Amino acid sequence: GVFFVGDVPPLLGNLLPKQWYQRRVRESRAESQKIEGQAAVEQSKLKSEAQNIEAESELKRINDARAGELDYVKATNTLDITKAKEMAQIETAKFQNMVTTLGAENIAKIATSGHDNQLAMLQALGLQSTLITDGSTPLNLFNTAKGFIGALESN
Repeated sequence: GVFFVGDVPPLLGNLLPKQWYQRRVRESRAESQKIEGQAAVEQSKLKSEAQNIEAESELKRINDARAGELDYVKATNTLDITKAKEMAQIETAKFQNMVTTLGAENIAKIATSGHDNQLAMLQALGLQSTLITDGSTPLNLFNTAKGFIGALESN
């Protein structure tokens, strides 16, 4: 039962009322602290569970986002591959049509015509002197310049 300061239980044993009261206060404080400790432990467990739930949901969100990004990249790559294949087929068909249109005989003539066709094209353009080089061979233009200067002095 509940005892108040003025109440003295019928059987105190060898304790005086003041000692009995102090003992009851200590016991009640201990019980209060025990309950507070248990509540703190329970609260810590609940906080831990809440943090675990938050972490798991964040992990799931990140995994879902990565899965979506991966699906997007796969779809993009598939489209790029399909486009590249189709472009290769178009280029192949274009080349085959050009070869068919020109004919093998004309292609052989174009390949072997070389300098004769270049000379004919330059003459058709009305050029009197030209210097054509592929850029890999150095040219000595000092004598060439003297020839031009000599041609001017003689005029």
